[in-house]
Amino acid sequence: MKKLLALFFALCPVQALGCVCIPPLLLDSYQNSEFVAVARIIKLTPSTEHEDYHVAEIEPINVYKGSPQTTLTVLTQLKSKCSFFPPENSVWLIFAGEGKGGGLIFGSCSASLQIDGTFDSARYPNANTNHKKTVDLKLATLDYLSKIESAKSNPYRIIFFDLNICTDSQKGFDFQNRFAVYQFEVNEDLSIEKINALKDFDNPVVSGRILECLHQNARINTAQFKKLPAKTKVQLVLYSYPTKDGSEKFISLYD
Repeated sequence: MKKLLALFFALCPVQALGCVCIPPLLLDSYQNSEFVAVARIIKLTPSTEHEDYHVAEIEPINVYKGSPQTTLTVLTQLKSKCSFFPPENSVWLIFAGEGKGGGLIFGSCSASLQIDGTFDSARYPNANTNHKKTVDLKLATLDYLSKIESAKSNPYRIIFFDLNICTDSQKGFDFQNRFAVYQFEVNEDLSIEKINALKDFDNPVVSGRILECLHQNARINTAQFKKLPAKTKVQLVLYSYPTKDGSEKFISLYD
């Protein structure tokens, strides 16, 4: 059970007061999970091992990473302020990591999201539309990433510096693509050998400027290690957003 709890906090980058989870990048959630899928929660049964857990019987609808599963462990914590209980027959985008004995576990801070959730339109007029846009963007990104074998993991936990420089300056351009994917080839000494746009924004001006900026400014965090055992490939996903009045768009690291 200690391993399960350790995994939960690894999946949940929390600055915890009132169970507030820091939203992770979608790519990080995907790469740090063993199982990523859209699935229906069929039934929840209390765990016989610990009162903070339930066993979920699920029906996979679309699997983006890992092998299809029929059961998962859910960290529910029903007696705490951090209680989490996905309704039976609801549909979720699930990010699950490996737990005790090789089982898979997810919880409130694992970046999982209820897909078929609805909001009070009278109180929140734009909530349902915005929720659908969020879900559609996440699923489109995951569908693309699932086709790239090297994007399924980031084994050395490589982190980039200075990427905001390349997003903050790209405003006011017109393009339709909601996301772009870049791949970095990283040498053993942590130098960046090559950067490719696997999926680019459809505006050549924006695409060229971002790629040039990444070549000039992207740096790897060397605080944890100075050398890799082998060359590796690391991905970066950027997203486009319109401003509230629809007059211009901007680029962000967050979906």
